[in-house]
Amino acid sequence: MNGQEHYRGWDCFDKMVELYGINEAMSFCKLNAFKYLYRCDCKAGDDDLSKALMYLEKYFELKSLRDAQST
Repeated sequence: MNGQEHYRGWDCFDKMVELYGINEAMSFCKLNAFKYLYRCDCKAGDDDLSKALMYLEKYFELKSLRDAQST
């Protein structure tokens, strides 16, 4: 998501963590991955699968960050 012009230089996930906390951002990632997996056969196919993967990767990135902060 970072670098897209409509975000005006800030990362959407960073802002989400700042405003809602890391656990909520992780939930957002899981739910969005579900959405893209659920609709992939009816809408955008591989594009949806790619987006689901991106959200799952972001989930694990945030989880690692959270775990590192708790130690």
